[in-house]
Amino acid sequence: MPVYLLALAGGILTVGFLPYLPPIPWLLSLVPLLLIALRIPRFRVVLAYAIGIGWGVVYGYGILANQLPQDLVGRDLMVSGRVVDLPVIDERRQRFVLQVDAAYLLDDAHTAIADFPEKLQLSWYAKDAVVVRSGERWQWQVRLKRPRGFVNPGGFDYQVWLMRRGIGGVGYVRESRLTQRIGMAETWDIGAHRHALRDWLLAGTDSPQSAVMLALLIGDRSMMDAEQWRRMQLTGVNHLVAISGLHVGFLAVAGFVLGSLIGRCINLMYHPCPALVPGYLGAMLFALGYSALAGFTLPTQRALVMILVVQLVYLWRRSYRVSHIFSLALVSVVISDPLAAYDMGFWLSFGAVAVLLFCFAGRYGARQSFAPVHWLRGLVRSQWTIFIGLLLPLGVLLNQVSLLAPLANLIAIPLVTILVVPPLLLAAVIQSIFPLLSHWLLQLADLGLRVLDAWLQSLLDLGSTQSNPVISLQGWALVIALIGVLLLLLPRGIAGRWLGYPALLTALILPGKIPPPLTLTILDVGQGLAVVVETPDHRLIYDTGPAYSDKFEAGGAIVVPYLRQRGISQVNKLIVSHHDKDHSGGVQGIIKNLTIQEVVAGEPIKAKALLNNQVPIHNCHGYENWQWNQVHFSFVPTAEVFRGTSGNANNHSCVLLIEYAGQRILLPGDIEGRVENRLVNHGHLPEALTLVVASHHGSRSSSTSTFVSHVRPAFVVYSAGYRSQHGHPHQEVVARYAARGSRAFNTAEGGALVFSWREGVLQPVRQQRLYQPRYWFD
Repeated sequence: MPVYLLALAGGILTVGFLPYLPPIPWLLSLVPLLLIALRIPRFRVVLAYAIGIGWGVVYGYGILANQLPQDLVGRDLMVSGRVVDLPVIDERRQRFVLQVDAAYLLDDAHTAIADFPEKLQLSWYAKDAVVVRSGERWQWQVRLKRPRGFVNPGGFDYQVWLMRRGIGGVGYVRESRLTQRIGMAETWDIGAHRHALRDWLLAGTDSPQSAVMLALLIGDRSMMDAEQWRRMQLTGVNHLVAISGLHVGFLAVAGFVLGSLIGRCINLMYHPCPALVPGYLGAMLFALGYSALAGFTLPTQRALVMILVVQLVYLWRRSYRVSHIFSLALVSVVISDPLAAYDMGFWLSFGAVAVLLFCFAGRYGARQSFAPVHWLRGLVRSQWTIFIGLLLPLGVLLNQVSLLAPLANLIAIPLVTILVVPPLLLAAVIQSIFPLLSHWLLQLADLGLRVLDAWLQSLLDLGSTQSNPVISLQGWALVIALIGVLLLLLPRGIAGRWLGYPALLTALILPGKIPPPLTLTILDVGQGLAVVVETPDHRLIYDTGPAYSDKFEAGGAIVVPYLRQRGISQVNKLIVSHHDKDHSGGVQGIIKNLTIQEVVAGEPIKAKALLNNQVPIHNCHGYENWQWNQVHFSFVPTAEVFRGTSGNANNHSCVLLIEYAGQRILLPGDIEGRVENRLVNHGHLPEALTLVVASHHGSRSSSTSTFVSHVRPAFVVYSAGYRSQHGHPHQEVVARYAARGSRAFNTAEGGALVFSWREGVLQPVRQQRLYQPRYWFD
């Protein structure tokens, strides 16, 4: 049975990586496969795989049909529905998910819109807005667009994350007299209970650990401090901060023990009732309740299914194989979420369980000592096994592995599972009955988290900067690493098992492909700019993209993952063209995650205030030229030019000229038309460039006719947001470059853009949306 289940799951997951969906009539091909499988059992695996593909295709068409129709994009609509999940509230806005009951055009409130998305993600920016609570019913005037995310190598796919949650439109609430709450939350609404628990916890403690307690209690990580989350990532214990399968399993054990005690009491009065039956029911009830509190996240789904199946098997007094339970859990998750492969938790959760089953299932007899030394030995072995087993998933998906994780988890797992989660849950249960005891339990949970925080910080203080090495495994290195991991996971005593260590070391030091002499990548950061320039021995970042919120900025979320995917942890120069937030917003994320040797800025005084003297900072105006390998770099002299213009920060931008084998690339930042014209008139700009990143994202205030006629680039790139409110690039600018024969690229349409040169010849330009297409890309 596991073979068929795994084939079914594999077929479902395959569809998520297709560039387009096959036509629905293709599903008719399953009929002959079914007939063949009935006569030839060996074809049943193929049939299972094909059925999986069929379900993946049906699901794909379903989520595409759930997208906002194009003719409704940007129009004023009236929507009503129920708020689901927990709203996220910060200083700027409230963001929440609305399950739509009805939607109307503002000018036709009598005709409901057909084929409207089931759910919307809305932001409410009003300063005096009423606090929105989960479970309430509201009516709002909104303006919407279709879900869309940035597309970068190694980046997070925000669009598929929204689609997996059933969200078919995103937008914002407009001020309107029609805005009103039309109903309170129902008593059965689990979201309302989660919201009430959040209010209770935040009111009951002002500890810095309250955000972590929220994550452990109801799976809400929205209030976690970025530095807290980073510390847990660096030590490899972040899996404990969300409600994980480990916590669900612990609650199931607690439910089983409590149910068994109740069963024994019942058995004293009613002998036909086995004492263990209430125990099995208690385990299922506790696991189900805790998973519901977590919002049924993917790791909890896996644990919940495994627990439910095992308890049901016991209730029916049947035997089972662990591999069957694991396979059923896998299939259940991917049937409910066919795009689960895009969730990091899917690979890490199922990967960890698969490794533990492979290494421990069936290798130990029933007689095992429960002495502390044996328990500790088992914990150490399990942590080392998980560390080895997850090296590849972490290396491929995150390109980074925490060497501190095995040691950190030795203390973190028992501390959180035994001394933090149980008091926290018990405090929530008895809050209204025994408020004083509930407060003491909260204090105990807080103490446990403080101890955990101190433990993690001590490890980071003792560890070096190399405790989280960047790993990039590709080609033969990935194959050799896989062989090494499999060897190390074999049972002790098998000859040649030790060869896994040199195999892993070989994979890590194996040189990759020879890089081209020059590679320039314009990342998709929305309304902003971030460019990575690479030569065989050096790396440069020009601008860092915008900061969209306190917890999401392009430097840490887009630039750093791209560099890690390429195996890069050190950057020679970081150039911040000027201080505008769409160019400098990601600086802190880059400084915290990468080793930066030098910062060059167009406004060095502001840069020093931003970086707090963490890195040497130099002024790009008057900076000396330099050469890396065969590539020459220079800043176009603008100091005497912008003195005659306004004090606008845009005109203080560092204008970088890159030259290689007759190719010339210009990165002008946000300079405006007056500076462009003066640079041309002063003879500072060469003619007939190869590539120009359009000034100020293609704004009409830049890219003058004089400038465009002079540089006449073969290629022009617009780094702008999709359907940006600024209207970049402006049609006049687009027309000017087109009239000069420039081939245009736009990150909003093509995703990240990669230009590379070998032997002085430009290689085919790679547009990430076309290079790795997915069926949901517009």
